[in-house]
Amino acid sequence: MKRAAYIPFLLALLTAACNSGAPETVITLDENQTDSATATIEEIPDSTLQPVVAITLKALGDTLPEVRFDQDTLLIPADALIELKLINEGTDLNMVHNFVVTTKDKYKEVALAGAAVASPGNYVPKSKDVLVATPLALPGQTVNYEFKALPVGVYSYVCTYPDHWHTMHGTLIVKE
Repeated sequence: MKRAAYIPFLLALLTAACNSGAPETVITLDENQTDSATATIEEIPDSTLQPVVAITLKALGDTLPEVRFDQDTLLIPADALIELKLINEGTDLNMVHNFVVTTKDKYKEVALAGAAVASPGNYVPKSKDVLVATPLALPGQTVNYEFKALPVGVYSYVCTYPDHWHTMHGTLIVKE
């Protein structure tokens, strides 16, 4: 019964706390003033952003004599972010491909070393000559891979899956 007596007292206390008789303040703006929440802010371009270059490279063919990249030379600007899309258009289960950038004219050595590494290493050897390497693209699969452009110069690229290097290689040129 004593608890029931406290209920009206608590309700009165809560009601008084919610009604703080503070006056409401209204701010009005002159014609020439603007509300800062709606003011126009001029956007300044960010000069630190690097250009983005999208490259689509297709791996073609279903037999060793047929396999090739659809481009044998890639030109990219220095300091760009490269968004590479490697599309494996092969249908044969043995037509697995990757894209590996090497120092100039080292693609054969890298590919042969990659064959020795085999699938646990994605056919990519640990070598100072390997500069960029994508994951493997299975038949019908597309691999998207981003990398920063290398310094200005000429490089080679290759698929390091066993025996593909014979016909799947090209030149990557980075220019100013």
